Amino acid sequence: MKRELFDSLDDDSLGQACFKPIIEAYKIEQTLGNDSKVYEKLTAGQQALFMFRVYFNHVRKSLADFHWWNSYFMAKPERWLGIKEGLCYFGDRDMLHLLERIEGALQCADNLSDFDVTYRNNIEDDAELAFSLKPLQDAFHKMIPITVQRIGEYIRHHQNEFVCMEE
Repeated sequence: MKRELFDSLDDDSLGQACFKPIIEAYKIEQTLGNDSKVYEKLTAGQQALFMFRVYFNHVRKSLADFHWWNSYFMAKPERWLGIKEGLCYFGDRDMLHLLERIEGALQCADNLSDFDVTYRNNIEDDAELAFSLKPLQDAFHKMIPITVQRIGEYIRHHQNEFVCMEE
């Protein structure tokens, strides 16, 4: 990445720019069944960024997506743990606490041991669950700018973990 570009990007754009080549490589390898190899080759910072961005890009769209994707990630414990470890890596205890609250709400409502990835239930059909998740989704949207800023600052202070600078 050129220094001028790196220095000109806001925190969100910087995170996206660092994530883009990772997700592109991941998707190519995923079609070949080798997606875990890409992840294993990443630095710890890149792994944390990857897990955060995958999570963030999926859960932010709607309450239905918030419910389904949180349930999906929780039903895959290694991925859910990766998301939480990524937040710890960036020192974001507040967002980590929110994920633990989401976890508690969903563990009470859903049986994640038999989670069916092919079925998306309509959150509007479960008023009690929607009522419990809506404040958590609102808190997520309120907190996300702080998380993005924290990650951007981390990337700026640890550039070598994320980018190769072009002269």
